[in-house]
Amino acid sequence: MSLINFHIFLISTATIFGFWFGSWEFAAFSHSKSYIDLAAAIGSTAASFALAIYLIWFVKKKKPMLKD
Repeated sequence: MSLINFHIFLISTATIFGFWFGSWEFAAFSHSKSYIDLAAAIGSTAASFALAIYLIWFVKKKKPMLKD
């Protein structure tokens, strides 16, 4: 496994985990009404969107190298 493929795997895993954690925190907020849960949910979801955008950009940039 090349370093590029490992980076793609790592960012994909972080993105999936971030979206999962964001949804879990939104569910916790719906029960507790604690604004800490809401802040964590929004922050995690926003970071996951940023990671997803970065992942798309990275794959497009490295696509010629992935064919080797």
